[in-house]
Amino acid sequence: MGFRGIGGVVVLKRGLIFTLDAMAAFLLLLSLAALLMVTAGSTVSQSLSHESFHSLAQDSVSVISKMSLYDVRRDDFVKQLFDNGTFAQEDENMTVMEAIGSLWAQNDTANATLARQLAQRVFSQSIPSHLQWAIAFEGEIIYNTTELSATRSVAASRRIVSGVNRSQPSHGCIARAFLQKIKGKNEKAYAFFGGFTGQGNLTVALRGIPADAVFKGLDIELNAGDNFTVYVNGGECQTLYRSGSNYSVNAWSVTDASCMARFVAGAAENNVSLNFTGGDALKKYVGGGFVAAVYETEQLAPQQSSTAREYLPGVYGLANHYASFYVPGALTSISATLHFFNNYTTYFRVGNKTLMWNDGNESDQTVQIPDANFTAQFTRAELSSKTVPIRFEVWANATGQTGNADIVLITDVSGSMNWQMGSDSTGTVRACTDPNIYASTTQRLSVAKCVDKDFVQAILEGVGNKIALVSFSSGVANWTDFTNSSAYLNNTIGNYTQGGATCIACAINQARLLLANSNPNRTRYVIVMSDGVPNVRSVPTCGADFRAVSMFGADQGFATGTSGLVYRWDGAEWEYTAPPFASYDLYGVSNTLASTAFAVGEGGKIYRWGGSSWSQDADTGSSTHYAVDLVSPSLAFAAGSSGVYRWNGASWSSNYSSAQTLYGVDALNSSWAFAVGSSGKIFKWGGSSWSQDADTGNSVHYAVKIYNGTLAFAVGSSGKIFKWGGSSWSQDIDTGSNTFYAVDVYNGTLAFAAGSSGKIYKWNGASWAQQASPTSDAIRGLSFAGGAYAKAVTSGGEILAWNGASWSVEWQYQCDNGNLTDGASCSDGDSCWLSTSCAARNANYSSCWARQEYNATVNAIGFGPVASCAFAASTLNAIAECGNGTYFASTNASQLADYYRSLARTIVQASNASQLLSVSGSINSTLYPDSFIEYSFVPEESVFEYGDISVTVENPPFQSCNGSVFVPEQISVDEAKVTSYSADKWTDLLRLSNAATGGWLTVFNLSEYGASYLSLGDPFVVQFNASKLVSGEYNDFSVRTGSDSQNSGTECPSANRLIYRGRLRAQVNYSGIFPQCLSRNATVYYDLDFDGVADGSVNISVGAPGLPYASDGFVTVDQLNTSTNGVDNAFQRLLDKLNFMNENPSAPSGSASNPIDLKVGDEINSTVIVGEGVPYMWGPAEVSVMVWT
Repeated sequence: MGFRGIGGVVVLKRGLIFTLDAMAAFLLLLSLAALLMVTAGSTVSQSLSHESFHSLAQDSVSVISKMSLYDVRRDDFVKQLFDNGTFAQEDENMTVMEAIGSLWAQNDTANATLARQLAQRVFSQSIPSHLQWAIAFEGEIIYNTTELSATRSVAASRRIVSGVNRSQPSHGCIARAFLQKIKGKNEKAYAFFGGFTGQGNLTVALRGIPADAVFKGLDIELNAGDNFTVYVNGGECQTLYRSGSNYSVNAWSVTDASCMARFVAGAAENNVSLNFTGGDALKKYVGGGFVAAVYETEQLAPQQSSTAREYLPGVYGLANHYASFYVPGALTSISATLHFFNNYTTYFRVGNKTLMWNDGNESDQTVQIPDANFTAQFTRAELSSKTVPIRFEVWANATGQTGNADIVLITDVSGSMNWQMGSDSTGTVRACTDPNIYASTTQRLSVAKCVDKDFVQAILEGVGNKIALVSFSSGVANWTDFTNSSAYLNNTIGNYTQGGATCIACAINQARLLLANSNPNRTRYVIVMSDGVPNVRSVPTCGADFRAVSMFGADQGFATGTSGLVYRWDGAEWEYTAPPFASYDLYGVSNTLASTAFAVGEGGKIYRWGGSSWSQDADTGSSTHYAVDLVSPSLAFAAGSSGVYRWNGASWSSNYSSAQTLYGVDALNSSWAFAVGSSGKIFKWGGSSWSQDADTGNSVHYAVKIYNGTLAFAVGSSGKIFKWGGSSWSQDIDTGSNTFYAVDVYNGTLAFAAGSSGKIYKWNGASWAQQASPTSDAIRGLSFAGGAYAKAVTSGGEILAWNGASWSVEWQYQCDNGNLTDGASCSDGDSCWLSTSCAARNANYSSCWARQEYNATVNAIGFGPVASCAFAASTLNAIAECGNGTYFASTNASQLADYYRSLARTIVQASNASQLLSVSGSINSTLYPDSFIEYSFVPEESVFEYGDISVTVENPPFQSCNGSVFVPEQISVDEAKVTSYSADKWTDLLRLSNAATGGWLTVFNLSEYGASYLSLGDPFVVQFNASKLVSGEYNDFSVRTGSDSQNSGTECPSANRLIYRGRLRAQVNYSGIFPQCLSRNATVYYDLDFDGVADGSVNISVGAPGLPYASDGFVTVDQLNTSTNGVDNAFQRLLDKLNFMNENPSAPSGSASNPIDLKVGDEINSTVIVGEGVPYMWGPAEVSVMVWT
């Protein structure tokens, strides 16, 4: 039999690399011959003889392992082996050892004889004749000169050779297969609508259809507002009828041959139009969906590009398009071209930025938005590899729910508004029509009037919106109620005059009063404009004096002071709670019960808190009460200028008359209390009467506190603190000349005493130590609410808080307060180097309350050189931050005008109650389908390689907001899109989970563009970087929709799905050596629509030129011989790769019950690469050469 060479195959086995340097082998032979001649003619010792034998055996093995058949080709016997076909021409490079082993491995008599003859022929010429020798494979003698005797001295050398094994073939074949072309695959060309596209007849263009496309159908899936007729390239196809509710999703498949004939393969675009059959403009919309041309093509993969376009649909009616776009890589440039006809205002919004605002006219318009406009609003990274919402909308004579905004427009008319826009010099008064109105020399108030009027006009374009005006200086100068009368508003604005100081808080408070009468269901805004720093407070006086505080716990307490100050703590903030008579000073308060508290002060008045409000509980005459202690529901004491009054649970009565004025009182229980006051006297209540318990001298005691029967403290003037030890009072410490006004005890190791100059002392159970204080004002009251929680009040209107470690100012009446519209001038500084002031904090407080009370968005605008004044800028920025709005400042009047217009557009957009617009009258508005966003990018998708085939997979719909999709391991995904029908909401969240993400990964979040979605686009398609998908496993998705960031829902139609485009490598490599490689005729079944059912079959011839066929006729793939035929094996493995959807593991790929997902060509014999004569990796076999005398 013949043996074929191994060609270019590289096998890393030692026995197969002995094909080098025949000349070296001959040189070894010459050396060996010389050695043998010397050995034969000499007398040597037995040891030396053995060494020579061993050297001879070793060299002999080395020779035949390196000597090739080519080297001995002229030998008659070897020549005969080639002539009779035992060896082929390509076997010349085979070593002699391999040749002998190949013959031996056949395990038959004829080849064994040839092996013996070849061994004899080669070795007899290289080993001296007086020596005996033998050669053996795996211990089996192939040839020997004589029988080997055990008494002989034998030298042996061994080598191994791979690729030979007894009774096994020494050579086989290998095969691999790949597709060079396909006969067909089903593809789809998609055109997607936005989350909402309307209102009118619609046209989209299908692009990228190859020239060989054979059209099979038109798939349409929509949430359509009405029935519609489908047109393809202007020709009518079919009328389709929707069903279900307003938010139902319907699917149709148009396959009519006449309709398919209207498509043009290879055309740049094929237009599909949806003409709604009804006359109601409100129903001419699509709330998400797509049209897709289904076609068969032989194209392996689409052309790749680093430039792409996102086309907008054509809308013939009232253009209103909420959608998105995706740049599939790192953006390098971007622009937009918008082609439309509209004589109304039109805007285009990307993300949360308005990139086009057009007033409209009576002709077609094409607006170019260059790259610079995009990059002025976004970084390139913000537009790269992420879904970005877009919105195109026309404002017409809309009615109904279009506008629901109430806006308070606040304008500063203080004296500085007479200055120039660019400096603090007197400005030039100019009319709005003056061409120099935006010059830097124009008076600030002149510019303010013009931008106010523009703002009014823009806001009132949204029918239903209303505006109220507020102008201010030292207080509110003028205001109007909410109205939609532009004439009235413009007239009011035109009458503004400048003069006075600046009370920004007063103006915001007026806005709060106006919003209090606004419908809470409307969207509410406050626009605050000022040119400087506020210097007037919105509080009644410039001073405030708290005298007492009492905490019931961490969530309730009261602080009282002069002029009827009463503030209640609710666990989060201090809120004013008016007493019956606000003119009286309140010196004491006690809140030891949940729903009851007492407050006392001048005029003999005692007030009671009933759980929701204060009422007068008693009028004891002209005396003044300085302290009160509520012991139980049936006992309380009030101490003052005329002694002690007692409450029995129902009424107050005089309990003890004293010549001394009493400033403090505290009771442990119904039978033990202390009262302190002037002249150093301390009085004790024993359960039935009061008596003097101690006289500490001339000092005045202002407060007393009992912890238990053995511990109490009294504090007062001269810095002295007195302690009750259980039987008597004694001085515990003298801190100096300061005065203590307050003391409270939490337990035996924790107490505080505080007083003048803000000094605070702490008791640790053994001694007093001064603490760091945040104030220099006198501390008038102290109250524990826990071991790490206490409050204190000061004569400067501050409320302090202790957190267990330190004291801090928690709230200040003069600064963190203020509800008046007429302010108080308190000499607050207004220099730019200041960091804050009470007037500025008043404004911030009012803005916060406008947001909290009325859910108003407060925006702030700085006129003139505000941006260069840090104090002014920080004040206005704080107003915007607390009001959840925006801040903008400029000395450039033109920029300010643009900002006012932009702000008005944002408000009008946000005030739209839904994505649907109601209209009145005749509308003639068109968005043309040649409008697009164009972008260049560095692709995130890798380049298609030879053998790659592109496939598009449209997965079945998710059954809820969550879905799970298996991506076949054969497919590497290049492009991934999730569709989302959002009904009357916005698609606001998409999350992905798989083995690579390690949990839920957010791939899209609409709230990144703002908490309110009303001004944003609504993506129907959410695209993301396809590398986040994992092949060969399930990928889980979670879709959410919402009306804003706080209201995300879990209701989704059973129509959302994943659509992806991927690639598969249509080739398989060598997998092993097979005994035979025979061409094959096979019948292969295919399924082009991925439903698991065969759509047809094709007869395929597989193999390589010159190979014989395994069978004459065509066989099914289950008849392939994949275990012994290398061609069958490679072909079946290729079919497995082409079977990536709905696999049936019980049948081979390509069978009728498990069809492949591509239609391959009818012959691919040249695409199977076959290597024959490949040595097996048998062995290694041991070769021995033995020499003896």
